Amino acid sequence: MRYVGNYIDIIPEGLVGYLLNNTGQPRPKNIEEKHFTIIKELGMEDRVEFLGYIPDEDLPKLYQEATLFVYPSLHEGFGIPVLEAMRCGCPVVTSKVSSLPEVGGDAVFYIDPKDVQAIEKAILKIVDNKSLQAELRLEGLKQADKFSWKHVAEKTKEALC
Repeated sequence: MRYVGNYIDIIPEGLVGYLLNNTGQPRPKNIEEKHFTIIKELGMEDRVEFLGYIPDEDLPKLYQEATLFVYPSLHEGFGIPVLEAMRCGCPVVTSKVSSLPEVGGDAVFYIDPKDVQAIEKAILKIVDNKSLQAELRLEGLKQADKFSWKHVAEKTKEALC
């Protein structure tokens, strides 16, 4: 929560940022109100939308239409949002913490989640470079394939035989 204002403030001109709550749990009303207050204080109501919870079946379209997915996680379990974004061909900017380097491999752009300037530089570098976007999309799709059930079955068979 403490970084939300900083993150919102770095959305490049001409782009719209989306805040999601896909924890599967309703977010407390006071947290949503704090997000709205920060957005309003920054004068960014026209550039940030708080989408709340998005059903799983609607996520692929959101990822596919996005210029990039920014996931500056401070703590992470497995990194499913990063995997979902890559699976949908969306370039990813994420933290190099916990399991995220294993999930993202060499297919994502890594940042320090506490370094807002580094996040801004990463966003601008990708937004301004269509060939880098294309490369991250392609590499992300390849990396996501490593986490398919088919790949898991092949690796399990190799380990057992």
